Formats: sequence, structure tokens, C-alpha cells
Amino acid sequence: MYRGGEINPTLLNSWEGAYFTFTTETLLRMIDDAAAMGLEMFVLDDGWFAKDYPRNGDAAGLGDWEVNTAKIPEGIDYVASYAHQKGLKFGIWIEPEMVNPQSNLAHRHPEWVVQSPGREIYQSRNQWVLDLSNPAVQDFVYGIFDNTMQLAPNIDYIKWDCNRTVADFGSTYLGKEQDRFFVEYAQGIYNVMRRLRAKYPDTIVQCCSSGGGRVDYGALKYFNEIWTSDNTDAFTRAYIQYATNLIYPACVMASHVSAVPNHQTGNVTPLKFRFDMACSGRLGMELQPRNLSEGERALADRCIRSYKQYRDLVFTGDVYRLASPYEGDYYALMYVSQDRRRAVVFTYCLKYQNRAVGAHPFRLDGLDPACKYKVTELNVNRSSWWGSGAVHAGDFLMNGGFNPVLLKTFDSGVFYLEAD
Repeated sequence: MYRGGEINPTLLNSWEGAYFTFTTETLLRMIDDAAAMGLEMFVLDDGWFAKDYPRNGDAAGLGDWEVNTAKIPEGIDYVASYAHQKGLKFGIWIEPEMVNPQSNLAHRHPEWVVQSPGREIYQSRNQWVLDLSNPAVQDFVYGIFDNTMQLAPNIDYIKWDCNRTVADFGSTYLGKEQDRFFVEYAQGIYNVMRRLRAKYPDTIVQCCSSGGGRVDYGALKYFNEIWTSDNTDAFTRAYIQYATNLIYPACVMASHVSAVPNHQTGNVTPLKFRFDMACSGRLGMELQPRNLSEGERALADRCIRSYKQYRDLVFTGDVYRLASPYEGDYYALMYVSQDRRRAVVFTYCLKYQNRAVGAHPFRLDGLDPACKYKVTELNVNRSSWWGSGAVHAGDFLMNGGFNPVLLKTFDSGVFYLEAD
């Protein structure tokens, strides 16, 4: 559903900033901060639904898609309207293909769960998989999306999660035709998405299904962007995003700045490194802004402003890979406009370099060798490259003249090039 030239909005997602523990007030203050920082959308993640089995953790509630009024007594429309009043778009999380054993849905429709006769139903991440080969389940999943969209006028974005794969085999619906299960299951997903896209062609939908293994071009027919991994550690993301970008364009790659220590790896990386990594895709934030220091907040505001200066290049430019994280101590890439008059270069040091190494040359690619470019390093007071702020020949930049000093682990630089 991505249409060339469209720019998906920057956003603040509530997950790593609040997890399951929040109130309406928590969300409103995060919306205030998102607006103040220059972000363009707020996304309410997991934890907003289920009453009898409230979604206060990942062991209950999936399948029961009514608003948890103990957390948000005012309702979703109240939060969405507040975001719109602040000039933000509003998005919300669902995981419609899954069900927790602790849910009304599991008790009412055990036959809707993927299962092998005579065997215990395989459980992963405290959840079972719904049988999308069954038309009744397809209708139910369609209804989850459709009913969620009715919770507030003009919901702009749906984060469609899928946190596990289909690991067992069997459908009570298919009867003796079990050999067709996986074909019918995949076709069932696409049937649902075709129906939804016919009704909601303009809603931004994220395929947050790296856990379910559904990051493919078949899915991209229906989704605007993908979530490459719940591992938001900026160091690990160098490898994840390099590999993703070999196959998928940066315009669909959601990349978020998260809190430290990282919730999965435990790594502590500088905020600038986290921003510089996230800005090479669709920029988002995944933390509690009120936990940032005054200096960190100022840097965040600065990085978000500068991203808007060049993000059209990330979304529509040609990508050139300058250094692979799998082959050395640096990761670098650049995006160049079609007319070769503008470019943005991302450089990252992944391993400490001895001071004797000095500056590291990168041969910039895709430029016009006969053109002159003003090169500006963004988001710094003191540049890592002696030539920042000056005009240089494209031929010079393409043949090793660009050599920023990036010596420490997690040193990074973002350079904006514009034809003089």
C-alpha cells in the first residue's frame, strides 16, 4: 500500500515508554511531549483492551478487544481527539491473529485455535494462533480491525502485530483436507487484508510481524511499513537494518530511538548514535520523553528537526552502501536524490579504533563528479570532519576525500550534501 513519494509520519510509540502500566494521564503527557518535540503521530501500543481478563501483561486478554475502562475510562476517542488537537495523528496497536488461553474468546471458541488432533495445543509467548483458514475466523479478525477503527473518528494508523509463528498444524474447519492448511491459512490472511484495504485504503498500517515471519513483498501489497525487530538496540540495528535494506526500501523500515539500557540487549548507547541509526529509516521514538535530561531533550528536538530536512531522500532516494557492518568496524550508507543534487550520508563506528588510525575514508557514491556540494554535518556543535561547512567537488568526495574522524565505539555522523 506504500505509494511512491509518500512520507510516513515520525512518531512516539507508547510501548517502551509505558509498557502495560499506564493511565489516560500517562498517555496525554506523552502526547504533549511528542507534539513539543516536533513528532507527527502518537501510537498507543499494547495494554489498552480486555476487561474480564485485563491486558496487564502478555498472559491474558488477547482476543477480547474491548477498551479496558479501568485504564482509559474516557475511551479511545478521548485520547485520539487530544492527539489531533495537538496537531498529531493517532495510531493504535492490535494483534488480531492471536488469542491468550486466558480470554473469553478462547473459552467461547476453542475450535478456532490452530491445533493438531490428540495433541496439546502449542503455546508460545503465552498465546495460541487463530485458524485463518476458517472463514468465521477471517470474519472475526476483519471485525477486530473494523471495530477498532470505530473507536474514534479518523484513526490514522494501525500497528498490526504478529508475535509468533504457526508452529503446530491442524484445523477443525478443514476436516480431512489438512494437507491444505498452510495454503488456506495464508490465503485467509490475504482475504482479510483485501477486504480491509477496500474499506480503509488510506489508513497507514504497519506489518509488525517480524516475530511471525511475515516481512515479505506479499505482505507489502497491503501494509505501508514493516517492523524489522523488537530488538531496538542501535548497535544491533546496524546489522538488522543493513540486511533489511538489501531487500526492502528504507521507506518501509520503521526504526525507533529507544531507552537505555536497551530492554533486550542491555546495551547503553549514546542518544545521538541511537538517533543517527534510526534516522536512516522511518524515524520514531520508543521511550518515555520525561525521562530524558534537559540536554538529551534538546538533542532530540534538534535531530527530529534535521531529519525532516532530508527524510525525502531516505524515502525516495537511491541507496548506496559504503561500508558493511559484517565486513569491518564501520557501517555507512547514503541516499541520493534522482537528480544527484542532494544526498545524506550516515556513518557509524562500531568498534574502538586506535588513535593512530586517524580519519577513515569513505568513497561517496551516486554523486555527480562534476558538481560541487556543500557538506554539513548535522546535530553537532563540532564536526567530525574537517570539511564540514565547506564546498567540495563531487569527484573529490567520491574518491576518498571524505574522511571523518570516528574513533570511539558508537561515534556517528550524519552529513547533508546539497549542490552549491
